[in-house]
Amino acid sequence: MRGACDTHIHVYDQRYPVSPEAVLRPPDATLADYATVQRELGLDRAVIVQPTTYGLDNRCQLEAVAALGDRARAVVV
Repeated sequence: MRGACDTHIHVYDQRYPVSPEAVLRPPDATLADYATVQRELGLDRAVIVQPTTYGLDNRCQLEAVAALGDRARAVVV
C-alpha cells in the first residue's frame, strides 16, 4: 500500500488536558503507537482529526502533525 493515506485518525495522549465536558475519555493512542500501525500497514500519510475529548484545545493534534511533517494534515475545531 505504498503511498496510501489514512484519512481519519485520532491521537490521545495523557500529557494533554481533557476537556471538562468530555464524555469520551479513551486510553492513550499516541503518535508512537500510530507509527507502529503505519509501518505494519505500509501507510505513508495521515489526516489527524481533533477528537471531542480535547474540546477546543488543538495542541495534541497539531503537535502530532508537526512531528510527522509533510506526511500529515490536521482537521481541528
